[in-house]
Amino acid sequence: MFIWQFADCRVTEGEGWLMMRAGVQNSKGIVDQYRRPKLAYDTVKKYWSK
Repeated sequence: MFIWQFADCRVTEGEGWLMMRAGVQNSKGIVDQYRRPKLAYDTVKKYWSK
């Protein structure tokens, strides 16, 4: 398993559909932009905490 994106981040480069995202945000991280855990965080933690 590989965590591709740890935290959500703001999209600042690009044009077109990238700039149409909600809050111009890439929200594929396991924690949000303020480093608060999302639902996926608990799943990853269970997998690696054995």
